[in-house]
Amino acid sequence: MVLVVGEIAEEYRKIEGDEYRRVISGLGLEWAERIKDSYLLTVLASDNASRDMSSCLASKGIRYSSGLVSTLPSAVIAGYDRHYRGTAPVSLASEDVIEFTAGLDIEAAVVSSVLLSFNPSASAIVDALSFIVPQPRVAIDTSIVVEEGRNTFSKAVGDARASFTQLLVSSSKDEIAHFLGIE
Repeated sequence: MVLVVGEIAEEYRKIEGDEYRRVISGLGLEWAERIKDSYLLTVLASDNASRDMSSCLASKGIRYSSGLVSTLPSAVIAGYDRHYRGTAPVSLASEDVIEFTAGLDIEAAVVSSVLLSFNPSASAIVDALSFIVPQPRVAIDTSIVVEEGRNTFSKAVGDARASFTQLLVSSSKDEIAHFLGIE
């Protein structure tokens, strides 16, 4: 099984003029949709947007950490503006990762660069994944770069390089899929 550690966000996509369409998006959702035998580890908020996110996941048949709920708001994307700092997805803690991965047969994991750009999630993810035995292949999807979290992300990648023997850091979805063995 592949563990997907990533965010889900409320996104407003410009259609035309001043019109926007609201969709549920995020690297976590994207990978969970692509990988059929996966488990999505994410934190949802306790707001209206997260209820829609839960419905979206359920309608797609995606297994996820439904018990991880935060009082922090949902992440929001509007055009090129991405609001992650201080949101539910980046509040993931080590004990959450350990609790929700216990008993899962994890062969590989794909981790969103967004969650590695902010603490507590950045250090929690690397720390907790390093305790999984046998150690899974770990891919870090860098297709979204969060400028305000660049220093935290760089430290998390350095820690990951020291922790995992099979690590891929890439922005190429095809390269990650090949590494994970899900082509």
